[in-house]
Amino acid sequence: MKRGIILLAAMAAIALAPRAADARGYRNGPVNTPFGSFSPSEMSAAGGDIFAAQQMREAKMMMQYQQQMFKQQQQMQKQYQDYIKKHPEAAKAMMTPQRPVVLPKKKRRTYVPASEAAAAAKSTTTTTTTPASTTTTKPAPTATK
Repeated sequence: MKRGIILLAAMAAIALAPRAADARGYRNGPVNTPFGSFSPSEMSAAGGDIFAAQQMREAKMMMQYQQQMFKQQQQMQKQYQDYIKKHPEAAKAMMTPQRPVVLPKKKRRTYVPASEAAAAAKSTTTTTTTPASTTTTKPAPTATK
């Protein structure tokens, strides 16, 4: 009889106790994954896929990093402009024209086909041309009355 009462008490305790999932916060609290804890809104945005949730988290972190770098760049640019306003001689020193770097020109490779080179070597006669002499004459003026 004592065993029956103990068994009945254990069954009642199990039935009345909250489920383990509710006790750990899986329904209304953060979701624990190998990548860390995710809020329910993050998991619902990822469709319940922990890998998609992790990718979304990384994308969000990358966007925050880029925004931070952009703000830092703007701050540096503002500091530079303020410095130039206070020290105009520094601006002139920075703006002096630099001598351009002149790189040496590469030699062009010339290509003579083997057939033309052989033909030029075999030919022993050369032809020379002289410019023809030309004379220009002016037309005779016409008489006008």
